[in-house]
Amino acid sequence: MNSAAEATRNNRLPLFALIGANTVSEIGSMLTLIALPWFVLQTTGSAARTGLTGFSVAIPGFFVGIFGGTVVDRLGYRRSSVVADVVSGIGLGLVPTLYYTVGLPFGVLMALVFVGSMLAIPGITARRSLLPELAEMAGTRLERVNAAFESIQNLALLLGPPLAGLLIAWQGATTVLWIDAATFVFSAVGVGTLVPVFRLTTESEPEPEDRPRYRTQLTEGLRFLLRSCATWRSRSPSPMVSRRPSLP
Repeated sequence: MNSAAEATRNNRLPLFALIGANTVSEIGSMLTLIALPWFVLQTTGSAARTGLTGFSVAIPGFFVGIFGGTVVDRLGYRRSSVVADVVSGIGLGLVPTLYYTVGLPFGVLMALVFVGSMLAIPGITARRSLLPELAEMAGTRLERVNAAFESIQNLALLLGPPLAGLLIAWQGATTVLWIDAATFVFSAVGVGTLVPVFRLTTESEPEPEDRPRYRTQLTEGLRFLLRSCATWRSRSPSPMVSRRPSLP
């Protein structure tokens, strides 16, 4: 009985580790969104640079997210998650480190912000893609796992901003940035050590050498998106088709 319970616990541990790592990573992203612009405002006193920094935190993930699916497929789910968190942690950790050592020009800051934020969406995609295998391994229905994953992620997004505000008021924006970098390191270690590697292909799928090239996949995806937009526009009623009724 004890061995069966221990086996069940071991099978569920990777799933709990992934959900926990994603929660910590999402909290770290929210800390970045609040603490980084505040750090810029405190150190430069420029509202314009503060706004530009806040914009730069979000925009890299949007553009990289267009290519992220193919990148995740090439690297693998677990590796993509670990790489995304490591890159984010290094990029954000260098901000206060350089500021207190050799100095931090604003151009270098923007480059670090871009590097630290560019893999946010691919990292979430990779962790979400691991859920089916981990749910099967844990003997849990995928619907329940998805619901728990989304609920806890939304909770992290809800708690992140007020937590960032409290930490900034207590320890300052610089300390929060170091804490933020540590959250990404924690997430990377959790996924890298506790989540097993799963194959991305099955017997019915083509082997890696027979798959279409990255450029071909990206082109096909963009063409599908453009066709979908064109179809939606053609089916949408025009706002200028109505006319005033003619007088008798």
